[in-house]
Amino acid sequence: MAVSLNNYEDNDKKNKLLEKILPMAELLPLLTSIELEDHSAAKLRNGWQPSVEMMKEHDLPFLKAGDMVKFISSSGYLLAVAKMVAPVNKFSEFDGKRQAAKIVRVFNNISK
Repeated sequence: MAVSLNNYEDNDKKNKLLEKILPMAELLPLLTSIELEDHSAAKLRNGWQPSVEMMKEHDLPFLKAGDMVKFISSSGYLLAVAKMVAPVNKFSEFDGKRQAAKIVRVFNNISK
């Protein structure tokens, strides 16, 4: 996926690079993507840690404690990367307010 910049003028190099840049949401393709609605995305950007109640809204039966996930906005932008602290198969045993995932990194600049 590398881009050769040989034989391009400076302005053409910039344009060539810009058209080949991958959106951040496509990075880390092996991580499970969890799409959040705008209200949850805003809360996450302000330091909110995902709760069991919020995570129950998504069909994620295979996630275990320690698994890494990425949160994506409804418009397809990468919001955050998190580590699961509770296994999904035990959610029914937990209080809904219990933390389900620990945010590792938030991406506040949500442009592509």
